[in-house]
Amino acid sequence: MNLIATSIIRPVFAWILMSALIIFGAIAATKLGVSQLPDIDFPILSVSVTYEGATPEVVESTLLIPMEERLLGIEGLKEMRANARQGSGRIVLELDIKRDIDVALQEVQAALSQLRMPIGIDPPIITKTNPEDTPFMYVGVFSEKPLHDILVWADLFLLDQFRFIPGIGEASIAGYPERNLRVWPDLAKMRRYDITVSDLVSAVETQHIESTAGQFIKGKEELRVRWMGEAATAKELSRIRILKRGSETIYAPSATVRIGDVARVEDSLSDQRRIARVDGTDLNGISIGIRKQRGQNEVALADAVNKKIAELQTQLPEGYKLRVNADFSRSTKQTVHTTYEKLIVAGLVTILICFAFLGSWQAAVNIIFSIPTSIVGTFLIVYFANFTLNLFTLLALTLAISIVVDDAIMLLENIMRHYHMGKSAAQASYDGAMEILPAASAATLAVIAVFLPVVVMDGIIGKFFFQFGVVMSAAVLLSLVEAVTITPMRTAAFLSATPKAGKLELYLERKFEELGKFYARFLEKILHLPKLVTVVSLAIFGLSMILIFHVRQEFVPLQDQDYIIFSGQAPPGSSLPYTIDKARAFEKIVKERSEVDGFMTSAGAGGPAAEINQFMM
Repeated sequence: MNLIATSIIRPVFAWILMSALIIFGAIAATKLGVSQLPDIDFPILSVSVTYEGATPEVVESTLLIPMEERLLGIEGLKEMRANARQGSGRIVLELDIKRDIDVALQEVQAALSQLRMPIGIDPPIITKTNPEDTPFMYVGVFSEKPLHDILVWADLFLLDQFRFIPGIGEASIAGYPERNLRVWPDLAKMRRYDITVSDLVSAVETQHIESTAGQFIKGKEELRVRWMGEAATAKELSRIRILKRGSETIYAPSATVRIGDVARVEDSLSDQRRIARVDGTDLNGISIGIRKQRGQNEVALADAVNKKIAELQTQLPEGYKLRVNADFSRSTKQTVHTTYEKLIVAGLVTILICFAFLGSWQAAVNIIFSIPTSIVGTFLIVYFANFTLNLFTLLALTLAISIVVDDAIMLLENIMRHYHMGKSAAQASYDGAMEILPAASAATLAVIAVFLPVVVMDGIIGKFFFQFGVVMSAAVLLSLVEAVTITPMRTAAFLSATPKAGKLELYLERKFEELGKFYARFLEKILHLPKLVTVVSLAIFGLSMILIFHVRQEFVPLQDQDYIIFSGQAPPGSSLPYTIDKARAFEKIVKERSEVDGFMTSAGAGGPAAEINQFMM
């Protein structure tokens, strides 16, 4: 007994199969991550190193050139680019597309671990390039308070509020000065106590530390001793004693000199190389980038962050304002909603078309079951393949909507033909399905032959379209399974015992017969003009090939995300005030010529060229 006969004789089996695909597919859909692009590690590694206060020339000669010499031996290295800036440097490694990026990262770490860095330089930071790692939301904090107070409040309170949201990978303040204790020597006081800057530096290095001091054993007790020398506040640091004057140790208590006696200590920030402004005001502001964990639902996390921001509005210190500056998940949300809308519209259109051609509501309703069975069932494949709902998987699902009903329509039309011959519903379902099964299988395999090769494409494009090819092929295969098992079962169960043609069905049948006769007359004339048909066909084919070179080429379709991002560069060596002034002038021009909801301006200086960036909503 074949699968078609089994489904007709034992309809419970087919109903359970259809229900399982729909129910478990719907459950899997609720657990899928939602993101703009697939989770793909590009074959690119970025090595960043910081050298505070160093010029680009020093960064290049001291750090980048020795690091490049170590990294030249990395297997699969195609290209290496270096960029030196004021106080920092970066090396970008582009590897072969087939190279395992995680193994390459370990090799880079091993190569750089053998390099002796200058004293006081932190180890290089090695990162992979993945679109999933970019922030999906930027939150802005601005106030009339000093920037130091805003950073302290955000660091100690605000960041943790976002980091504790389930699914959030990181919330960070990027590109802004960090907190540090600054010591400002007073030359007059230092001259009075005969203290030099080296004495100050030595006092901080030797006493502003916290370390172990061994163990203390007394009888049956053992205590671990720790040197609690690290100052927690500026006031504590100012009380640290200066124990040496040059190479001589200061012993006399009357000659005790503390850091606060010869210098001013303050809780301040590192050198400010970047500044942010919101809506063109003079309020100090910072921008917090929020990243999600890989595979998480970007839309749900954006809703959770917005909810948390609404809760925090009542807890903000006086004069502080908190808002979302950029939410890139909005376009993702609209893409998902558009796909669901297309599913519904495609189902309704399919019912109407099937009713128009088959003339039976029973046949039309029968077809509609093939869409959720195939499309919703595909969510199971997406879930177990560890994919996300992104631009490419949603594109596959949208395109598959018009394809998954093809097999069911072919089988149903042939079943209805046998049914109108006077056969029983069960016999018509079996004979019609068996007769059309080879054609349906060939059509399905032909579609898969088009989309399956996408899975084995090379390069970055192949990595992106891998998910597209898998999802598309899975949906088409499920449609074939649905057509040869569930569709015959439904027709055997839904069709009435006696075929009856209604007035509407007779009317539609008469119209389609007239259309068929017109087509037959047209076809008869065309068959007598083979040379003309051949010439016209070749002309159309040649014209289409020429038009290929005039069609716009792009990696992903253009999308309107309701954001405008401007980037610019001021002359090299431009100061921070100059850069922000230029950004404001540009911002003013844009505001005069367009209507926008809000601005976030960011400007930085100190590198090869100053940076100007604007987000506009």
